Amino acid sequence: MTSTSDTLQALARALYSRQRIVVLDDILSAIDAKTEALVVERLFGESGLLKRSGSTTVLATHAGKFHHGFRN
Repeated sequence: MTSTSDTLQALARALYSRQRIVVLDDILSAIDAKTEALVVERLFGESGLLKRSGSTTVLATHAGKFHHGFRN
């Protein structure tokens, strides 16, 4: 089982690398609902980091509420 801090550290490393393609595998499962909403908004929202950077992002998650609205 991955801890929240491990997940967020891995996410930070992935974002800091500024790759054109980012694969995020189940990053939402280890964090609480409030943090999950914040991460999703700040990464994928209208002015989110990944959206602004133009990165192609693959998000694998079981969080069904986020399966819509991610296409540009």
